[in-house]
Amino acid sequence: MSNKLVFHATAGFPNVVAAIDCTHMTIKSPSVHKERFVNRKNVHTINVQAAWDNMKLLNVVAKFPGSSHDAFIWSLGGFNFATTNMGLSLFRFTFSGVLQ
Repeated sequence: MSNKLVFHATAGFPNVVAAIDCTHMTIKSPSVHKERFVNRKNVHTINVQAAWDNMKLLNVVAKFPGSSHDAFIWSLGGFNFATTNMGLSLFRFTFSGVLQ
């Protein structure tokens, strides 16, 4: 089954070929630059960006401290650069609601 069909069957989004998101991974407090790794919930983390399609991991960027905003990681991340150079048309949107 194609990625578009899997995403549509799962979440009802048409024409989706991949998904991308960031998540905070808890770490021990580093010995230097501790303040950079504190996220908005006052926890030491690294902010990890992952992209996947149909359960296959495409890209992981795991080098930014927890204080980094997702949009900042997107602007500098390898996945954004790679997809731009592959000629893929990506767009951002904010979804606030519940998928049924």
